Amino acid sequence: MERQIFLWILCLTLFISASAESVRKSDLKILYVGPSAADTVATDRIQSFEMMLKRYFKTVKVVKAADYTPEMSKYWDVTVMDGLPKVLVPEILEKDANGKVIKYQSAGYLPEDFDRPMLTVASLGAAMGERIGLKTDWYCLCLDADAHHFRKEHAIFNGPFPVKMTVRMCPTPTDAYEYAYFSDGPLPDSIPMWKVQTKGYITDEGYAPGMVARPGGFEDSPEAEYISSGVCAKDLGAVAIGRHGNFLHWGFVASPADMTEEAQVVLANAIVYISRFAGQKPIARKYNDRIATRDDLKELKHLSTRKAWKAWGQEGESYEGFVKRYQEEAFERFGIDEQAYVEYYDSNKDYFYGGEGMYKLVVDEDVKSLGIPNNDQKLLDTAIGLLEKGQDTEKACRILNRYTLCRFITPGEWRNWYETNKNRLFFTEAGGWLFLVNSRDENVLGNDYHVRDAQPVAQLPETVTTTDEDPVQLSVSLSDAVDGKREVVIRINIHPGYHIYAYVAKSDPYITTSVEVNLPEGYEKVGKLQSPAFKTFNAKGTTIYEKEVVFRQQVKGQGIGGISCKVGYQCCDNHICMPSSEKQFVVELR
Repeated sequence: MERQIFLWILCLTLFISASAESVRKSDLKILYVGPSAADTVATDRIQSFEMMLKRYFKTVKVVKAADYTPEMSKYWDVTVMDGLPKVLVPEILEKDANGKVIKYQSAGYLPEDFDRPMLTVASLGAAMGERIGLKTDWYCLCLDADAHHFRKEHAIFNGPFPVKMTVRMCPTPTDAYEYAYFSDGPLPDSIPMWKVQTKGYITDEGYAPGMVARPGGFEDSPEAEYISSGVCAKDLGAVAIGRHGNFLHWGFVASPADMTEEAQVVLANAIVYISRFAGQKPIARKYNDRIATRDDLKELKHLSTRKAWKAWGQEGESYEGFVKRYQEEAFERFGIDEQAYVEYYDSNKDYFYGGEGMYKLVVDEDVKSLGIPNNDQKLLDTAIGLLEKGQDTEKACRILNRYTLCRFITPGEWRNWYETNKNRLFFTEAGGWLFLVNSRDENVLGNDYHVRDAQPVAQLPETVTTTDEDPVQLSVSLSDAVDGKREVVIRINIHPGYHIYAYVAKSDPYITTSVEVNLPEGYEKVGKLQSPAFKTFNAKGTTIYEKEVVFRQQVKGQGIGGISCKVGYQCCDNHICMPSSEKQFVVELR
C-alpha cells in the first residue's frame, strides 16, 4: 500500500514537473491592444487573447484600442495590435475646383519613427502601416484558415516554445490558378498546408477573412522577410505572415479560441521573435502601396495574350480593345502581336522603372543607353564617373536623382558618398526604386524619404471622373417618369479594370453591392429596384458590375422632403480588393 502511494506521488510529481516545463513562461512583457467595441464578440476576443498570452508570458497587460497611445509601447517588450486605435494624423484628401483628387494620404496611427516591436493582427498590418510606409499593405482581405509555402526552418516554427506542426497535402487553392503566370511552371494539384484556424470564411458562413500583403518587392530590403503564405483569393506568394523592421504581420484573423493549439504556440513564438527587433525600424518605406515592381512584368506579358482576354475581357470587348486597355503606350507599337510584347518585356526587363504612378512601368531610356540594369549599383558608379568627366552631365544627374535620396552638388560629394557606402547599398523597388544604405544611423545620408516627398500627390487624368486612386464615382438624380411617377436614378461609374460585386457566393470573401432608397412621408415605391446587367466573375457564382451601371427606382406621391439613397460596395481589380465603402446621398423633392 505504501509503495502504491509512493508511486502515485512520484507520478504526480513527474506530471506536474513536465507540465511546468511545457508552459515555462517568457519574461517578456506583452501589451495587448484589443478592439474597443463593447459587444460580446469583442469581449470574448479580448478574453481569449488574454488567456493565451498569459499561458506563455509572465507579464501581460490588456487595453482597449481607444485607450492606446504609441507612448505606451515604450514600456512593453512587444505590443500585440488587435484593435484600431485613435487617429494620430488625420487623413488628407484634397480636391481642386473640378473635384479632381490632387492629394491623398491615409490616416496615421503611429509616428514615423516608431521603433518598438509590434505584432499586428489581420488588417491592422495595413491600417497601422500605410501612412508610415510598411510593406504589410492591403493586397486582399481574403485570407482563410490554412497556411502554405511556409518557411518551416524559420524561428517562429522552432521555438522558444516547442512546436509540432501537422502538415498535410491539400488541393491547391482554385483562385491561385488565376495567377499561375506568376509561377515559373505549372501549379501542382496539391501543396503542403498547415492549419492555423479551426474556422474560416470559406467553411463558416459570416466568419471574417484575414489579410494578405503584396508579395512584389516584399523581400527587396534587408529588414523585411517573408515567412508564410496562406489560402486566399490571390496568388500563392501572397504574404500571410511576414516582418518589416520592427513590425510582424500576422495576417490570420482568428482569436486563439478559433486557432489550433499548434498555431497558438507559433503565435507565441512570433511575439518572442519580433521582440528581437526593438529599435530596428524599417529602412525602405513603401509609401505608394500600388507601386509597380518588376514582378508586374509577368502580368503585363500575360495581359497581352488571348488567354488573358478570354478570362478577363469585359463583356463584348474585342481582343484588340482588351490589349489596348492594359498595354496603353505599348499597344501603339505592337498592336495585337503577342510575341512582340514578350520580346519587348524580356529584352527591357533590366531597364523598366516603376517609381511613379500606380502599377506603371516605363523603360528608363537614360539607363538603357548605358546598358546597365537599374538595380546594379554599377549604374551609380558610372553616373558619378560621367559627372567627374563632364560628360552627359544632365543624364547623370537625372539617374542619380531618380535612384537615390541624395542631392549633392559636386562630383566629389557624390563620389565620397558612394565610396563610403557602396558595400552596404541595396536596391528596393517596393520602397521607391531606390538605392538605400543598410544603416539606421540618422547621420548617414541616403535614406531620408523627405528629400523626394515620398508620399506623392496623386495626379489624376483630366478626361475622366474615375481614377486608380478613386475608381468609383456615384451620382443620384431624380427624373420624371410616366403617369405622374418619378424615378430615382443611381449611376455608378467604375474605372476601367475595376469592378464591384453584384452577387457574392458564400465561399467568396467579397462584399455585395447594396442600394437602399428611403422615402419621406407622402411617397411610396412603385415596383422593385431595377438592377443593371452583371457579368460572371468565377465558377463559384460570384457576379460583378463593370464600367457604368445604373439602378432605377420609381416612386410616387406628394409633398416635400428628401429621398435618401445609401450605396454600399467593394471595389476590386486584378491587384487589390479595397475596403468596403458606403456612400449616402439626399435628393430634395420639390
